[in-house]
Amino acid sequence: MSVSGYALSDPDGQSLQGMVAIDGFPLPTFRMEPMQRGEVIKSIRSWTIRDDDILLATAPKSGTHWAHEILSMLHRGKAETISERFTLLEATTEQEFASAPSPRVLTSHLPLRLLPDNAISKIKIVLVLRNPKDLVVSKYHHMLGMRSYDYTGAFKHFLQWFLEDKLPYGSWFQYVREMEAIMDTEPDRICMVHYEDLKQNGIEQIKKIAQFLSVDADDQFCQAIYDCCSFENMAVKKLPPKDLQDKIWKPGCSFYRKGIIGDWKTHFTVAESEMFDEILAQRMTGSKLKFRFSDRS
Repeated sequence: MSVSGYALSDPDGQSLQGMVAIDGFPLPTFRMEPMQRGEVIKSIRSWTIRDDDILLATAPKSGTHWAHEILSMLHRGKAETISERFTLLEATTEQEFASAPSPRVLTSHLPLRLLPDNAISKIKIVLVLRNPKDLVVSKYHHMLGMRSYDYTGAFKHFLQWFLEDKLPYGSWFQYVREMEAIMDTEPDRICMVHYEDLKQNGIEQIKKIAQFLSVDADDQFCQAIYDCCSFENMAVKKLPPKDLQDKIWKPGCSFYRKGIIGDWKTHFTVAESEMFDEILAQRMTGSKLKFRFSDRS
């Protein structure tokens, strides 16, 4: 694998910094030197998976922290927020990965080709999908707010980067299509949950995940998890210490922004929405997946 620094520049001269490319595939550096982070990511395929691991697979800004907290509570059997910091697989090191106690919830945005070799065949996978219009808006604000990206560009250019697969983690379309293929070939190993369903019918979705994981979870326990993992609670209880918050985020910005369905309507023009719909239809041709773009069922 080749490793190189990676940056983008839009027509207004605004740049997006702080990234690395692995064989041309763009990724964040997670506050490491690009070459050092690249070497870590290259090594992930050889990391050892345990039989009781669970993989939470999501594209960025699909409710990852939220789902991770839910899975952790189901795995531990307790509806309690714990102080441990959430860490993506690709943002850790092999030593940290190996020393983490079981049971582990392994969370990643990486495509299948960069995950540990036997992850698909050995452990269960929970896949969370979010409608891509809300996803790209959330990703835009995420990258605007993080100091490491040093970015102040306009949404219209950011949207174009998304549609051209240039943003960190590459093509959302390819990621979703690859995951759908796994659902077709390994249906017993993957449980798909939609962000919008988790938002509006969360208790039933938590029950669905618990059943998939063979976890005993009655209505009271699922309700307790749902309440504990509400956006309002997460936005307070899961923030990093203030000194770390200030180091990572620009003033007035935070990881938790809105967490709503349909926020894309305040960002997309009519023309952008129509263009997006056309490209989505083209690139998802043959897919059975359906996405919901409003809070109405």
